[in-house]
Amino acid sequence: MKNKYLVFLTLTLLVLIVPLSANADFDAMFNNVDKVNKEKEAKDIAKEAAAKALREKRQKEAQAAAEKRRKEEKIAQEKRRKYREAKQAAIDADKAADKQREQSYEDRVRELKLRSMEASVATDEAKSQRAHDYIDADLKTQNAATDVIQSVADTNRVVVVDEDSKVHTAGEKAEKPSGVMNGIKSFFSE
Repeated sequence: MKNKYLVFLTLTLLVLIVPLSANADFDAMFNNVDKVNKEKEAKDIAKEAAAKALREKRQKEAQAAAEKRRKEEKIAQEKRRKYREAKQAAIDADKAADKQREQSYEDRVRELKLRSMEASVATDEAKSQRAHDYIDADLKTQNAATDVIQSVADTNRVVVVDEDSKVHTAGEKAEKPSGVMNGIKSFFSE
């Protein structure tokens, strides 16, 4: 717009300065100026179109770059997520393995305690059985000792009875006629 105003002023000055006879040259000059102005406008429009195209191109490039960054960030986030998941899975696997080892150890300890208790019970049963055997042996020993004592007592009694009988028989022999049968009768009668 400024250009048109300048052109208009220039032309007005020319009109006043240039004589009327040069009217034909003035028309040619005005046409030339008009042509130059049109060319200049066309160049300006072309520059503006080129600038607009360049802006649009840069805007598209910026959008493409932003989209590329978003995609790269999304890929990076996915990689980080997978890494965290893999790391957590490894930690969980280690924990599970530790837990399995602990449970296996505890199971083994319980098994050993159970075997120990079973062995203790078996030992106690064996001792109890042996205690019965010892009690039976003790009773047999006591019975044998009692039998020995009884035998000694019976033997002493027989000896005493036999001596009594001899003394008694000796006294009877003196009083009665002797005989084997009399001695046996007297032994059994007492």
